[in-house]
Amino acid sequence: MLGSGSGSALAPGVHNEAAEGDSSAEEPARSEAEVEELRAKAQNLLASAQSARAEADEESRARRTELREQRADLERREQRLSDREERLDTDMRGLEDKSRQLEELNNELKDQRRMLADLEAQQQLTLERIAGLTAEQAKCRTGGRGRSRCEAAGSSCGP
Repeated sequence: MLGSGSGSALAPGVHNEAAEGDSSAEEPARSEAEVEELRAKAQNLLASAQSARAEADEESRARRTELREQRADLERREQRLSDREERLDTDMRGLEDKSRQLEELNNELKDQRRMLADLEAQQQLTLERIAGLTAEQAKCRTGGRGRSRCEAAGSSCGP
């Protein structure tokens, strides 16, 4: 039974080389499998990191683009506001000029009305002096509506 057995019952001090060869062959195979497994994990981690970096880069580009668009929009709005302020300032100056012109015209009109009133008064005095009658006396003499006033005033407005 010694010669046909599994070979596990060897004499002391005698080593089974086949069994030893198997375990030493298993260690490099196991180490190679572990190395391959670690390489695969490293590749997966590297791919994940590259994917995450690509996503971060894309998001960063998108945010920079959005920020540029927002800045451009803000600049356009500021320019529109500035333009509007300039237009309003111009309009305000125009309105102030028109107001001054109207004030000047109003003062001229007042002066002309005063001159006209003075001229009417002078003409009235000239007419009274030429006719030798006051305006009230002249009205009474011409008849019409003034006559009842003359009588109420007690003027002698005879024909």
